[in-house]
Amino acid sequence: ALAKYLNKRVPKDVREKDTFKAIWDVGVSMWKNENGKVFDKIRNGKWSPIHKPFLERLEVNYRLKQVELVSKAYTSITIKELLESYLGFKDIKALQKFIKTNNLSDVWTFDNNDKPQKVIINKKQENYQQLLNTQKLMAQFTKYVVFMESNQKLAIDEISAATSSKN
Repeated sequence: ALAKYLNKRVPKDVREKDTFKAIWDVGVSMWKNENGKVFDKIRNGKWSPIHKPFLERLEVNYRLKQVELVSKAYTSITIKELLESYLGFKDIKALQKFIKTNNLSDVWTFDNNDKPQKVIINKKQENYQQLLNTQKLMAQFTKYVVFMESNQKLAIDEISAATSSKN
């Protein structure tokens, strides 16, 4: 909704430029989660030298965001679905290069190196002891209990004040 108003605030002469329309279309596809269209529009757009580095970086960042999403949601995914629905690659060689370039080979592995069908996603084991800081948790818990007790006391005071005013 806010983007709609943003579009209306852009001067009309800028909105009518092909570059703006193309960039806007990329943003609309991102908003609609049409990942394949995002990559196609970036890849097939006729970008000026000023805009090209920005859109190349956008493509990389968007793809890395998709990697993060897939890594959290899946333990394995077919290569076809990964390429078509999330990463926008046309073939497995591009995927292999991407995995190598972005140091994902320790997290993402193929089910079969000769003729892979799936990507296996190895989940990193969390050290929950490091995540739990007992002093911090106790301080938060204490604040919560004090807050709840003070709210309860206020509620009791309000009830007693209301009943005493009726008498």
